[in-house]
Amino acid sequence: MGGEFLGVPANGWVTLSGYALLPLAWWWHQRNRERAALAILVVCAGLLRLGPSLDPCLYDWDERYHALVAKHLIAHPLTPTLYDDAALPHDDSSWAHAHV
Repeated sequence: MGGEFLGVPANGWVTLSGYALLPLAWWWHQRNRERAALAILVVCAGLLRLGPSLDPCLYDWDERYHALVAKHLIAHPLTPTLYDDAALPHDDSSWAHAHV
């Protein structure tokens, strides 16, 4: 999905529509229409998941790196590292070339 409308990208509109349907689910719930409310909630959940997944700046690799850092946090809490053992020498004075 590409393009923008009113300065909001298409994936933003998908996400906003998911939030916009939540009051409808509440309204159906107040009228004891539980199945309709549940169906609207399922659609909301799908839209809220679909919107961010359409973001062109997010890739599967981003999440893989975050998961690897989280895995290393188990071994040494409060020290986030991408690599436990640096294969190459690193300079701790530069954040772009540091171990942490």
